[in-house]
Amino acid sequence: MTVEQLVVTYRLFLQSEYELEEGRQLGDKAKLPSEHAEHVLWMLDQILFELHEDPMKLMRWLGFVQGVLWCGGDMRIKDIREQTRGLTLE
Repeated sequence: MTVEQLVVTYRLFLQSEYELEEGRQLGDKAKLPSEHAEHVLWMLDQILFELHEDPMKLMRWLGFVQGVLWCGGDMRIKDIREQTRGLTLE
């Protein structure tokens, strides 16, 4: 799996889990506070935008996103580990 594929997967998960719709507040039925989920989505967009600029920054940000998803109860460590095993930039 590539970083881009993983980021898209996380974006789709957040959008479906938190029912992101036009005119609706993100996090209305969420485990995460709205501002946390919105910030994570913003970070995921930035990761895609800066995908090849700074790989170390990208991995730190991805780790932060995964930490938020874990702390929010949305993902298990086991699942995150499996998702990032063999992760590539291309």
